[in-house]
Amino acid sequence: MKKLGMFCLTLLLCVSLFGCSKPKPDPVVTSFCDAMQQYDFEAMKACMTADWDESQDDLFSEEEEMEEESMLILKECAAKMTYEIESSEVTDDTANVTVSFTYQDLSPVLTNVMGEYIQQAFAMAFTGAGADEETMSTLFDTIFREQYDAAELTTITESMTFGCENTEEGWKIATIPEEFVDVATANMVQALEDLASDMNWAETEEAE
Repeated sequence: MKKLGMFCLTLLLCVSLFGCSKPKPDPVVTSFCDAMQQYDFEAMKACMTADWDESQDDLFSEEEEMEEESMLILKECAAKMTYEIESSEVTDDTANVTVSFTYQDLSPVLTNVMGEYIQQAFAMAFTGAGADEETMSTLFDTIFREQYDAAELTTITESMTFGCENTEEGWKIATIPEEFVDVATANMVQALEDLASDMNWAETEEAE
């Protein structure tokens, strides 16, 4: 009887240890978020499944599309981003990992930048100053840097859920929440969408 008790205890211990040692999706999400802090898109892609949604490709094209100064500012914001994994729900080979992000809000800066940029661009046009693409790009970068350095940025805290899959290579992220683009761009995309919406509204009002 004593031996049977010891055997059951040993078996229970083994089952418990096996359950605890089963891989979880949390590390791959952590690696993804760490890579985001470094603005390392290649490292972020390495955390994704091979057939990840092509519609999310825009998230990884920011570096190629943005001007150098804008990208430097985004990298500075990304380095200040913090995160915490709140929960991890695993069902067989799929999982949902919820992460709380705290990131800087660049939207007020961008609003000021666009206002100043348009004002100076009009002034240059009226005075006949050169307004080629390189000049305008440099103007935007200069204003952006000045406004960013002078601003006292607030932060946004938001929770979002990543979909994960257990693949032959281990856990990978299969879906990125749409709102993660706000984290990646320090809320710049949302600010641009709001500005575009305001401009469309103003045009509609004038037409009426």
